[in-house]
Amino acid sequence: MTSKRFAFAAALVCLLVAMIGMMLVAAEVGYRRLNDITIFPTAEFRPKDMFEQYAYSLFMRSDNNVLYYEPKPGGRYSQYLINEHGFRGPAVSIDKPPTTTRIVFLGDSIVWGHAVDVDKTLSAQLEARLNDASSGHNVEVLNFGVSGYSTQQEVELFVKRAMRFEPDFVIVGFCLNDFEKSSVEARPFERVTLPMTRKSYMLENFRRVVYHLARDNFDYNIEPDFVLKAIDVKREFQRLDEWVDTRILLTVFPTLVKFDTYAYAHLHADALRSVEGLDYDTLDLLDTFRPYDPDQLKVSPTDVTHPNAFGISLATEQIAKYFMSLPEPDRYF
Repeated sequence: MTSKRFAFAAALVCLLVAMIGMMLVAAEVGYRRLNDITIFPTAEFRPKDMFEQYAYSLFMRSDNNVLYYEPKPGGRYSQYLINEHGFRGPAVSIDKPPTTTRIVFLGDSIVWGHAVDVDKTLSAQLEARLNDASSGHNVEVLNFGVSGYSTQQEVELFVKRAMRFEPDFVIVGFCLNDFEKSSVEARPFERVTLPMTRKSYMLENFRRVVYHLARDNFDYNIEPDFVLKAIDVKREFQRLDEWVDTRILLTVFPTLVKFDTYAYAHLHADALRSVEGLDYDTLDLLDTFRPYDPDQLKVSPTDVTHPNAFGISLATEQIAKYFMSLPEPDRYF
């Protein structure tokens, strides 16, 4: 009798689990249908909002699983234009012309130039400064910043795409969120490529609702959009060092908050320590930005990540000084 009761209880539990599973699957299917999210992977992109229109216009799903997505050659949206080689900025020849010094600028949306015109980006302003100071060389600064990229993706992009342009120098623009995978640009591609066995959008939306309730009612303010899996930044910088046979400049950008009570200096120190023992030079822009009100440096009042054209000009002034202070600058500039 006991064994029969046990078997009945086990069957009841299995039935209950199956029913709950079916209800969750049905709820996920319903949520995806209501929000125009694919149930099975598809190559058909149907933007459901302005951000996805931006993402699909400028980026494409990459055949490289580390990159996951990359700029689309010829892509255009608003002030953003991708050249034939797949990066933002004027087209250049792959082969480096004689008497040309070429610099590859790696980074995320700060280097990409979020919310600034192409002639105000870091690469464009730095190129103009160095050409003004040059004594006969033509300087090209190639903008290989990609909005949303982590350090791991930036290094992969250099190896797979940028290295063929034969740079004389490499700059890595480091934003403090580069310690983590935090790309919002990848989400539209996940929406149409990840099946239900890989991701539940219903649960993700539920998590966001809970986060906003906690933030608004209990002042709980941990950003939910970051995937809390830190990238091994030192490992990636070491990997880049193995591929680059010249100097690399690591440039650390501060978060644009009140600098008199700045709480992120330890992250700057962590970033600088990550290249100790490697063939890198470093430039921390915190002291450059510190004399200014952060509102003078932001692209918008609520954006604490992206510097505006003025903030970018302060950064490029310091980067240009670094290059002109190198031994034998006439060799390159």
